[in-house]
Amino acid sequence: MTARLVALLALAACLQLSAVVFLHWPGSTRESDSLGSDTHLLPLAREDVTRITVADANGREISVLRQNGQWHIDNASLPAAKGVVDRLLDALTRSTGFPVARSDSARARFEVDDAHFQRRITLASGAVDLQMSGERQTMDAVTIYLGTSPGIRQVYARRGDSTAIQAITLSTFDVPATVDGWLEPRLLSLERIDRVRYGNSEWTKSDSSWISKDAAQPPGEQALEALQALEQSFRTLQVTGTAATIRADGAAETVTHQVTIRHDNRDLTLRLSSGSTAGENYIHRSDFDRWFALSRYDHDRLADALRILSAEIDAEKTTAETTRAIELPD
Repeated sequence: MTARLVALLALAACLQLSAVVFLHWPGSTRESDSLGSDTHLLPLAREDVTRITVADANGREISVLRQNGQWHIDNASLPAAKGVVDRLLDALTRSTGFPVARSDSARARFEVDDAHFQRRITLASGAVDLQMSGERQTMDAVTIYLGTSPGIRQVYARRGDSTAIQAITLSTFDVPATVDGWLEPRLLSLERIDRVRYGNSEWTKSDSSWISKDAAQPPGEQALEALQALEQSFRTLQVTGTAATIRADGAAETVTHQVTIRHDNRDLTLRLSSGSTAGENYIHRSDFDRWFALSRYDHDRLADALRILSAEIDAEKTTAETTRAIELPD
C-alpha cells in the first residue's frame, strides 16, 4: 500500500512538473509571442535598412540615413562611421536564442520598457532623403529597446512588438545618441595631396617628388621632410568630434596655422586652432561649415610640419635678401 501511494505521489509530482515546464517554456501556447527562439531580433534584412534612429534616456536623439550606399548623419551633412553602423547591425541580425524573461517587472528591471530604457533604436527600410523637413516614406520599421548589462559586452534587448527579453552581444556605448558618437573620424583624411601653399611659398608634387614653385627645384632637406610628414599626417588624420562651440567663422584670433592644399583638383584651406584650455585642439577645412576637434597628437603632427616649413621659408627669404645685398653695386 505504501509503495503504491509513493508511486502515485511521484506520478502526480511528475505531472505537475510537466505542466509547469509546458506553461513556461518559450513559445508555449499560453504566452503567444511574435519573437521565437529561432527568430532574429531584427526582422528586416540588413541590406534593406536605410534609417537608424537612436534615442537615449536623457532625451537625446539622432538619425543616420543610407543614401546611394553611404551612411550620413541626418540634418548635419556629415558622413556616419560605417564601423558603428556595422557593429550595431551585426549584433541585431545575429542575435537569436531563448528569451531570459518576459514579464512586465522584468522589462522595468532590465530597463527595456517602452517608457524606461537606455536606448530606443528604430530601424526602417524604404526611401529616405537627407532633409529633416522632407517627407519620408517608410516601407517597414521595427523598434528595439536596449537596457542594462548582464555582463561584459552584453546588454538586455527587447523588440517593441514582443514581450521577450534577450541578452545580446552589444553595449549601449556602441549605440550613441550624439553626433560625435556617429561621426566618421576619418572624414578629413586625404590619401594624396598634390600641392601645398603655405604663406607665400608653394610646393607641387610631380610623381613622387616635390618641387618648389619659386626655385623650380626640389626643396631643402628639412622642407622635404616636413612635406612628407604633412602628407602622412593628412593620410592618417582623425577627428574626435565636432567643435559645437566654434562657428565656421570663429576662432580666427586663435588660428595658429593656415595652409592650402590641392586634392583631387580641389583647393582646400585648412586652419588649426588651439583653445584656451589645455587639450583643446581644433581643425577647420574650407569644404565644411564647422570646426572639428582633434587629438593633441594629430594637431601637433600637422603643426610641427608647418612650423618647419615656416622656418624653411624664413631661411630662404633671408638667403635671398643676403644674395641680393651682395649683388647690389656699391
